[in-house]
Amino acid sequence: MGYAYAARARWKTIIYAVTAFLFLIVLSAIIIWNGTKLLQSVEDRTLNYLRDVAGESVQLVNERIEGVFESLELISDSVEQLEPEIRRDFLLRKAEICSFTDLAVADETGKAQSLNNGTWEMGDLPIFAHALEGGERRWYLGGIHRVCGAAL
Repeated sequence: MGYAYAARARWKTIIYAVTAFLFLIVLSAIIIWNGTKLLQSVEDRTLNYLRDVAGESVQLVNERIEGVFESLELISDSVEQLEPEIRRDFLLRKAEICSFTDLAVADETGKAQSLNNGTWEMGDLPIFAHALEGGERRWYLGGIHRVCGAAL
């Protein structure tokens, strides 16, 4: 009788141990699955946030560029009506108001008078000819004029 009781107790212990082990395996699998789903959710939310921020940044940059072009068009309209003697002071004030680092006025031949870089020739630039023809607005970012070395 003692042997049968001990064998039954041992089987119960083994069954409890196997059940506990299987429970831990299932619990671990659920925790890992939950962690991967949580990680995926965080990644999705982060990507959506980055898309929103990037979209807002693009919109702000576009609005700034449009504002700069509007300012340049207003300055251009006014410069045409000014006497050459007061043009430089006018352009200095407008450059300061608009937070421009430099401002240049060019005639139809391409001779440009810059506030900070002196006089230089830009008539040979394709973008200048395009602008004189009334083409769409374009600009160079970080370009260097090959004749005078001024930043474009």
